[in-house]
Amino acid sequence: MSRYLIGCDWGTTGFRLRLTDTDNGAVVAAYQDQNGVAAVNRDYLKLIENQSIADPITHRRNYFLNRIQSAISELEQRSTLKLSQVPVIISGMASSTIGMELLDYASIPFSLDGSDAIIKAVSGDLDNPVYLISGVATSSDVMRGEETQLMGLYQLLKDQTSAPDQLFILPGTHSKHIQVCDGKIIDFKTYLTGELFEILSKFSVLQYSVEADSTLFNADAFESGFRDAQAVSILNALFHVRTNQLFQKFSLEDNRSYLSGVIIGNEFLGLRNFSGKVLIAATPAVHNQYNLAMEISGQKDWIVIDTDVMESSAFAGQSVVFNLLRQGNFS
Repeated sequence: MSRYLIGCDWGTTGFRLRLTDTDNGAVVAAYQDQNGVAAVNRDYLKLIENQSIADPITHRRNYFLNRIQSAISELEQRSTLKLSQVPVIISGMASSTIGMELLDYASIPFSLDGSDAIIKAVSGDLDNPVYLISGVATSSDVMRGEETQLMGLYQLLKDQTSAPDQLFILPGTHSKHIQVCDGKIIDFKTYLTGELFEILSKFSVLQYSVEADSTLFNADAFESGFRDAQAVSILNALFHVRTNQLFQKFSLEDNRSYLSGVIIGNEFLGLRNFSGKVLIAATPAVHNQYNLAMEISGQKDWIVIDTDVMESSAFAGQSVVFNLLRQGNFS
């Protein structure tokens, strides 16, 4: 099998390719754009509207593969390498109902050595061998992409992942709390944190009480919201955003931090009964919020994962799968 690997991290709103030399781990070339799975799916549905497709599964798969082919052509120009036979490993939402092809979820416990991953070899209009990684499900929750990120983090942070009981927090539109014990995912929960903040700050009555696009962070306002969310019903705490503005308790910019505190404070209720190590993979946009949240919650054993490490985690996880493929562990 090729020494090179094309990793594809295809999320709901973004698309990233990375060409890696697996002999030394060097990144040879990279490409990214905003053509996430949701956008490609919308384009595809418009294309086939009022059409009768003889083989819809293959037709849809090839449409997505053609998008990848365009990006691979860009990688070829940037790397000056011919990449027609280089394996492509795809993780994220490409295996979902709005993606390239729907795959069943793997179940928990899920080993972070990759051995429990559901991998499918995908054929179609692409010269490259293509492998699609599915997600993971519990009886009440699902994720696609985070399991590959976590496989990568386990490789990248070997010196920090030795504790038997850990909780990985991956903030985002749909924040994930993933519990890991002895190198296996044993449970996880999804929180609508980022999406709820977007809706309330821009589309609800609270939009008139916050400066939604402000980048300022007020730690006192955030802490006030965080503590309110842990003391009273979140529905009541959210209305305080309105009264904060009416009573001029906070400015619109500071009230944004209060709203963030309320929502993250409610998310952190899930940590009350966890006593192990917490690892937070916060982006710069929410770094201050989640750091302060950990301090307020009184968590003793926690670390913040470096942004650069998190940026590489999906590709590192795909390399784990690539090594399994080379060893013949998957067909």
